[in-house]
Amino acid sequence: MNPRLLLLALAVAAGTLSLSACRRDAAPPDTPVASKTALAESADQFVARISAEYKAAYPEITAAQWLSSTYINGDSQLLAAKANERSLAQLDRWIEQSKQYAGTPMSADSARALQLLKLMSALPAPRDPAKLAELTRIAAKMEGDYGAGSYCVGEGEQRRCRQLGELEQVLASSRDYNEQLDAWQGWHSTAQPMRKDYQRFVELANEGARGLGFADVGVLWRSGYDMPPAQLASETDRLWEQVKPLYAQLQCYARGKLDTQYGKDKGEVAGGLLPAHLMGNMWQQDWSNLWDLLQPYPGAGDLDITSALEKQYQGNLSAVLARNTGGDGGAAARFNAEREAQLRTAKQMTERAQDFYTSLGMPKLP
Repeated sequence: MNPRLLLLALAVAAGTLSLSACRRDAAPPDTPVASKTALAESADQFVARISAEYKAAYPEITAAQWLSSTYINGDSQLLAAKANERSLAQLDRWIEQSKQYAGTPMSADSARALQLLKLMSALPAPRDPAKLAELTRIAAKMEGDYGAGSYCVGEGEQRRCRQLGELEQVLASSRDYNEQLDAWQGWHSTAQPMRKDYQRFVELANEGARGLGFADVGVLWRSGYDMPPAQLASETDRLWEQVKPLYAQLQCYARGKLDTQYGKDKGEVAGGLLPAHLMGNMWQQDWSNLWDLLQPYPGAGDLDITSALEKQYQGNLSAVLARNTGGDGGAAARFNAEREAQLRTAKQMTERAQDFYTSLGMPKLP
């Protein structure tokens, strides 16, 4: 996952995938609103129409978001906010129109599309147009602040500023405890000015979620998995308990390696937790940069999958050529032999992958 999406799970998704809020003053949220346009269409036609309209609007939304992310300034943020605002308002109109199809005949695909329409936006906006505009402005501003965030130290000619990429490189390559701590703390300090904006952002998004019939944004998000939100929470808890022993072992193993590298007083914190700044990644979700510390068999080398696959392919090709010995040895025959070897290798790769999944109790491919 792109780290920038951590902050923008609401805002960016709203700019690229979303839509929602504004024009709901004509009726309560659960009361169908008469619409000549909607009544003139079947549910299947309605779904087809809004899909086409969304597809047509998508390039403008993403272009505005791209400009805002690439050229960070007040003008680009305004363009992104306005595009997002129009997008959210359009989704609101679609949601209102969709209510008229409750209980009417439609295909299974259309029924699912209408069910998911309210979940289409990761950023549900309030009904009040002024609050909608406020929400999109805050979203664009926070994205810009995040993209331009820098950690600066020193004064005058000695002043040095580093952005996320440079600070991530420190965590990935440095093994100096204090240098890593400074980079980690420095980057996280850049978010402090956004705190009030983010609090207001959450308030407005929760208001939008309530307008769609959800208790808050979290409930809306947890409603998109073909099960009730409470069941999703229970299911994730159940799955976590299954894999928890493995992660406990990994955590213990990593803690031991960090203790060896930095000393027990620095390699772990209270409760045996792993220090966040020592995990090689700003968000600790990827430990691959710590391979030099964590590798279980130093010197054994990495697995070379590419060479193994190439060797497998060459073996298949040799077998095909040997089988065809005595036939036409021209370019066409060579081409056909290579194609057969490629297909055989691809099938073997698929079968090997299937063996892995069936070993976990999953069914074979059809």
